[in-house]
Amino acid sequence: MRGGVVSEAVLAINKPTGVSSREVVNRVGRVLGTKAVG
Repeated sequence: MRGGVVSEAVLAINKPTGVSSREVVNRVGRVLGTKAVG
């Protein structure tokens, strides 16, 4: 289920901003990483 939610969030973020998928994935990974570590 997480994968679906993440993909939807990436699409939602990617459309308005027009940022590349890789950048979005990196940002999401960093946020999730910081939350997991913190």
